Amino acid sequence: GCLIDGPRTAVRCLPYISNLSVSFFDAVTSDESFLFNTGDATVRLVKANGEHSYVAQAYVQKPLSGVDLFVMLQVPEKDVIGDVVQGRNLAIGITVAVFVVGAVLSFVLIGTLLAPVDDVAKRMYFTSKLTSEKELTNIANANKSEGAAAGDFSTLYDQEDIEDEPLSRSNLAEVRALQTAYSTMDTAIKSFTKYVPRDVVKELMSTNQMCEIQMRPMRCSMLFTDIASFTSICERVPPPILSGLVQLYFERSSRIVMGHGGVIDKFIGDCIMAVWGAPTPIDHQELRGSLCGVQLIEETQRDPLRENFDNAGEKLAIRVGVATGEVLAGNMGSRMRMSYTVIGDAVNLAARLESMNKQFATRVMIDDVTASAVDGIVQLRLLLAIRVVGKEQAVRVYEPVGLKIDRGEAMEGVRTIDRCALEDAERRSGNDDRGSVMSGRSSAAGGAGPTRSRGRVDTTHLVDTAARLSDAPLLATAAQIRVAETHTAAVEAMMKRDFAGAIATAQEVAVAAAAVAASEPDATWAANQVPSDKLAALCERYLRDPPGPDFDGAWRSEEK
Repeated sequence: GCLIDGPRTAVRCLPYISNLSVSFFDAVTSDESFLFNTGDATVRLVKANGEHSYVAQAYVQKPLSGVDLFVMLQVPEKDVIGDVVQGRNLAIGITVAVFVVGAVLSFVLIGTLLAPVDDVAKRMYFTSKLTSEKELTNIANANKSEGAAAGDFSTLYDQEDIEDEPLSRSNLAEVRALQTAYSTMDTAIKSFTKYVPRDVVKELMSTNQMCEIQMRPMRCSMLFTDIASFTSICERVPPPILSGLVQLYFERSSRIVMGHGGVIDKFIGDCIMAVWGAPTPIDHQELRGSLCGVQLIEETQRDPLRENFDNAGEKLAIRVGVATGEVLAGNMGSRMRMSYTVIGDAVNLAARLESMNKQFATRVMIDDVTASAVDGIVQLRLLLAIRVVGKEQAVRVYEPVGLKIDRGEAMEGVRTIDRCALEDAERRSGNDDRGSVMSGRSSAAGGAGPTRSRGRVDTTHLVDTAARLSDAPLLATAAQIRVAETHTAAVEAMMKRDFAGAIATAQEVAVAAAAVAASEPDATWAANQVPSDKLAALCERYLRDPPGPDFDGAWRSEEK
């Protein structure tokens, strides 16, 4: 310290005090450095030479010597609070580190615990849409690789039984209970879609309401198909083998129906009832149903169906009927038990046409409404105007032979899908004003027969769909077209009461059919002369007993 002589303001410093600068003493005497006064001592915070120091000053009176002592104690600030600051900084650092680590651990822990919940939530969303992320990815990849169009359903059937990745079981009991509940619900809903059409379940889930008995009018195309002589087959084939055959038949047929966008309404024994246009509308429903019918017939003549039925000693043959019209679609039944279906005149007609194939030895029959929508794209053979059992109004009935081709090209014998040929058919459908032997005629029912639709429609994706579903041929050959058009001309002649001309034209059908049989030995369709024979017999009867003025050319069916 320093000794200061108060009265004389004399300063006597010990040797070590010589290190203190004058600026230090100036700072000590400055009023700005004052902190507080304890009565006998004064404490100051002094800054000198860039460092802070605490300075305590006090007078010590020495009355005996007559000299007052002024004592000053200097303590560097870092010696007083240095450890405190260091401890504070350390505490802040530790606190921040603990907070950061805690936040990271919290996010990791929350993510780990809630990841199963998030997975369940995502799966529940897809379940509400009756699909899955894996299914959507597979469909998108399949359509992309095969160039499928937006309306292509050919890959949908193959995705029906795709299983999602199993749920990662959580360690929390509450989350495990949620996962178990979801798995049970998902299994129940997927099983439900096996009994009820998938589109119906989708519509039911989207409304978020309890189902009720309610039907609404919709324009639909219906298809009925069953196995010919199934009763006899059941009698001859043992039940275990029969079960496998029927299951394979339903699998192959369902794939084609659903691939064309159809909704399987129900299985009735060996019969399949399918609908286009309900519960939701669909484009080109008549063409979809017609192509589906033709392809179902062709599929039965190919492996594995043909091989399996041959091994059982049976020959598989099916019949198909397609009709279009306004029907009632919705839930039927009672309050406690109901089912989704369609009812109406067109439904009954489709069932009658399927059964009527037996009387004409044909494979597929479609009504005039369906025919008017597909004429120009599908080659049709007008069979007759028929009054089916239970209906007084006659209906023109047609047999779809296959897709039309450009006869200007040498396409006889072509058995592959040709998009250019389809485009030629569509161009003729939209721009050909010459009509056909079926257009512009009055039908036996009093209305117009099938007329070519005006305007180009894009249906190439439907044919592409058929090609992906099966390699069965769809294009009609030139010889088949000649048979179909010759028979149609004979029917048109009868409608105009030219019975002799109709008989002569019907005889030409046999010549045209012989050409088909010669070029296509496996074409069993060409060997069918029943429609022409029925037409000739009907015309001969009219020659013997001319009809009255109310003649409409209709043939009355006596069998269902």
